[in-house]
Amino acid sequence: NVVEVLKAYKTKIFSIMAQQLDKLISQKEQTQQLYDVRQQQEQIKEQLLTVRQQKKRTEHLLHDVKKQAEQQLKDIKEQMEKQIRQQKEQTEQQLHDMRQQKQQIEQQLQDVRQQKADMKEQIDVYEK
Repeated sequence: NVVEVLKAYKTKIFSIMAQQLDKLISQKEQTQQLYDVRQQQEQIKEQLLTVRQQKKRTEHLLHDVKKQAEQQLKDIKEQMEKQIRQQKEQTEQQLHDMRQQKQQIEQQLQDVRQQKADMKEQIDVYEK
């Protein structure tokens, strides 16, 4: 059914095209040719205007896309810089914590050595 409709449209289009071709062939008078040329000139002017408008729209779109891309790059850069700062601060805090732990361990080690020395002294005193 759809194929038949499409074939009918195709036949109708070819029929219309043939009729238009016959009309154009029959129009041989100079004034008609001049009229056709003038119509073509108007169409070309309209097409040129359309192309110019499309060019302006395209330039505006390109400008907008460029601005968006620049803003996105700026946002990404700021976000990355923020993450780097946060990671640096975390690393510095971890380093600080590790130094404190090291000091505590060294203090504990010193306390253990002192206890060992005290115990050795007590043993020496006891043995005498």
